[in-house]
Amino acid sequence: MIDIGENIREIRKLKGMTQKELGNKLGISQSAINQFENNKTAPKLQTIEKLAIALEVSMYDILKRGAEYYQQTGVNLDINIIKNALHSNEVIAETPLDKVTVTALKELLEYKETGLTPQDIKDMDKMYLEKCQQVNKLTCTCEMYERMAKK
Repeated sequence: MIDIGENIREIRKLKGMTQKELGNKLGISQSAINQFENNKTAPKLQTIEKLAIALEVSMYDILKRGAEYYQQTGVNLDINIIKNALHSNEVIAETPLDKVTVTALKELLEYKETGLTPQDIKDMDKMYLEKCQQVNKLTCTCEMYERMAKK
């Protein structure tokens, strides 16, 4: 059985956060975090999404994997070693699935290097949409003035 509370606790500790710090990031009390971690109350799906963002993990990590996923494995995960391995695999990738896998992993590395969080990307998307709406309004205004000038 999945122990969401235990997953939250272990990931939070691995990230070096206290219950109070996590609660502050989410705008909820330390007591609420404690209740989640002790499985006294179950967080809503919205709260799990906020927890994932605050802990910089995916919702899947909270719901399924838990903290054992984040513990050191002894494998060297240096970014340059991973890039070199991907480059080597790109050369020998034969099937379409191999090629898609290598490309997807390269894109994930590029994303990781940006340092952006999922919330940063959502904020950027929102800002982009707002700018598009502003441009659309300006375009309509310009078209209106052009029509008026022709009369």
